[in-house]
Amino acid sequence: MADPDGLGQRANGLIHRTMSLPQLGAGVRSPVGRPYGRGWPGPRGLALRSSRRASIASSAAALNQLPAWASMTSGSCSRWQPDELFMRDAMKPFRVSVVQCRGTPYEVGRAQARLFAATPKGRAFLSRTTIRFPWWFNIQTEQRTFAKFSPALWEEIGGLADGLGIAMERAVLCFGNNGLRPPLGGCSAIMSNGVYGRNYDFKPRHYAARFVVVQASGSYASIGSSELLTGRLDGMNEHGLTIGLHLVRSSPRYPGLSCVLMVRLVLDQCATTAEAVAMLRSLPHAMQYNYSLLDANGVAAVVEAVPGSVAVRTGDWLACTNHFQSSLLRPLNRRAAHSQQRLSPLEAWAARHLSAEAMFTALNRSTSPAFHHGYLKGAGTLHTIVAEPSKKRLLIGIGGDAAALEEDMLDVSLDRWLQGEDLPVAHLEGQLGGMSRPFEWPVPRKRGKSHGARDAT
Repeated sequence: MADPDGLGQRANGLIHRTMSLPQLGAGVRSPVGRPYGRGWPGPRGLALRSSRRASIASSAAALNQLPAWASMTSGSCSRWQPDELFMRDAMKPFRVSVVQCRGTPYEVGRAQARLFAATPKGRAFLSRTTIRFPWWFNIQTEQRTFAKFSPALWEEIGGLADGLGIAMERAVLCFGNNGLRPPLGGCSAIMSNGVYGRNYDFKPRHYAARFVVVQASGSYASIGSSELLTGRLDGMNEHGLTIGLHLVRSSPRYPGLSCVLMVRLVLDQCATTAEAVAMLRSLPHAMQYNYSLLDANGVAAVVEAVPGSVAVRTGDWLACTNHFQSSLLRPLNRRAAHSQQRLSPLEAWAARHLSAEAMFTALNRSTSPAFHHGYLKGAGTLHTIVAEPSKKRLLIGIGGDAAALEEDMLDVSLDRWLQGEDLPVAHLEGQLGGMSRPFEWPVPRKRGKSHGARDAT
């Protein structure tokens, strides 16, 4: 069979090198620099527990035997290593909701609405009595868009409207295509050896903080990070297909589909990387994004997309950050040095063919060159996911060093969930730490006019 996108092509390998891991669970103080007390686990709680944690510890030991990062990068990564004492003082607890829904698209929408209405964000949303519709908004146009690309999502929005007790026009405005504002943070992804790893970086204040496991009739079941209820930032579906998005440029924006809606469409309708590539080629892109992909057969791809043009990178292993690498789209890149700096260690890890546990440790540790600490600048690492598509397995960690904290990472078997075994948690907790400067929660909104580009750095 012909392979027009070259999904079977081999990529050149790189020598993997990494920095030594910090000692986890050492000392007698809490991760926030306070003595242990109410609400904080003791030293025993910080120790690696269970066979899964032992597996992570063994992976960490293997990584420690490799050469230091400084020898590979000539000191370029030294600025990624914040002071250990300052990191403890700066850490803040952070909670993410885990939502589980089964039923028709309409029933899924109503269930999500009920849960959303009980959150502070939901109550704030419902408290707004005055809604201003932009001049360009037309519900008939929105309905035609969903009828063409995803009729099931239109039904889900109808369930959201009824569940929240709002007009369909308002639901479409807020949760439809034009209401799904694109994330502007930086993100890192690795696809190698049948394992997909990704860090999602953005501002905590603008993070939806919501992972959703959905099984709606007429669509593939999936688990992923939700954006405004209907969109997805990343995720894996019941066939193991895994996808994540990566901002390249936030402007200009053209008529087309939002990036988070595209991720949702891929999860709902595609079973393989080839199908996802074909869909992303056919969809009208509104902005400039990368999409990283891996399926259950180990086929990896990066789709570089701009309005009117798409380029596809393939290989046995791939890494993806926030710039285009194809010769066709490279001239459109913005100045983002951090994206180039993250790419080198990611490629080194990809060429090393790490296990799922080792990849999670490499991406999620707070001293990793792939971990961002600039939460106030819009580039802090909020969550890490690592998928094994062939096993339908997904590891989720919030903040940094998730495997070392009492609020451990979530280990999801999508197959067991599809068989009716619900996830045992309603929330997943972690620590946001190691910031470039003290983190204030919530982050105060700046007043006055904004100057310069809106792109996060």
